[in-house]
Amino acid sequence: MVPFEVLATASDNLSGVASVELYYHYSVENTNWNTWTSYSADNEEPWSWIFDAPEGDGYYEFCTLATDVAFNTEPVPDQVDLNLGVDTTPTISSVDSIEPYWQEPASFAVSVTALDVLSGVADVELYYQSSIDNVNWGEWKLFSIDNMAPYEWSFTAPDCYALYQFYSVATDVAGNVENAPEAADATCCTVIPAEIDIDPDTLNLKSQGRWITAYIELPGVYDLAGIDLVTITLEGVVPTELHPTEIGDHDGDGIPDLMIKFDRSAVQSLVSVGEVELAITGKWQAVLFKGSDIIRVIEPGKEQRGNRPEVPPGQSDEHPGKRFETPPGQSGEHPSQGQGEVSGGQGKTKDKDK
Repeated sequence: MVPFEVLATASDNLSGVASVELYYHYSVENTNWNTWTSYSADNEEPWSWIFDAPEGDGYYEFCTLATDVAFNTEPVPDQVDLNLGVDTTPTISSVDSIEPYWQEPASFAVSVTALDVLSGVADVELYYQSSIDNVNWGEWKLFSIDNMAPYEWSFTAPDCYALYQFYSVATDVAGNVENAPEAADATCCTVIPAEIDIDPDTLNLKSQGRWITAYIELPGVYDLAGIDLVTITLEGVVPTELHPTEIGDHDGDGIPDLMIKFDRSAVQSLVSVGEVELAITGKWQAVLFKGSDIIRVIEPGKEQRGNRPEVPPGQSDEHPGKRFETPPGQSGEHPSQGQGEVSGGQGKTKDKDK
């Protein structure tokens, strides 16, 4: 902390000490030093000075020269009396970019770069806030403190699947605390794992059906009515039809699911004969959800791959979905699951592979 007090001791067995003069020299990097400079003289005990570090932050070395009443002045010493560093500049830190933006699973690494060229970094605090709609954000919360480089954490998404923003605050060895930034250093989103069931389980490329049906289950704390139908795509290419849709329990597992449909010809243009995994993504509020299902694609007259028995046209071996596990450390404080129509939904239909 500047200014600070510098004290000296001096003695003379004959005429006595008349005054003591404080000298310093300065270095930016503790290697190349300026010449000795007189700071001031004190002619009264106790021999002390309030030193204001005139050269600013850096390294200082000190010596004193005493003069007695008979005007004898001691020679410059071979070694300095005191050396110390002055650091009044806070550490600069920032949270490193989090890649990819869409994080799955919900536990991922967060790291901070911190720099202090004088006293060094003592510790780094990681702060976060979350949102589900990218408009209303929670308060900033301290996640954890790391006092050893590299500064990194395993972030376990305390507010469950959501959008997250981060910043860091570092403290140096001299006790200088960095100011919190005006904007977040890094952002990301934890992806909601969706359970997907696509019907038909066996897709006949010769069939003339109109739709491919899919059922979407989200973890129970996520109300299906929060799904934005416009954002749902299959393989990021085929958009969902805005109707018909329906919230029900297709697989009878007690977890509501959302029935949606895709244009059959558009889906068939993406697949080839064999086992095919199809991914469906969309947004719940502003949070991405993602899931996939494996179906079998056949085309009568062509060699079929795999050992699964062929399902005749017009039938589907639908299978029940799976239940979810909430990641450790997540509160799940979101709207409770609900039943009802999603915007754009009409009727109750079930697609068949014709």
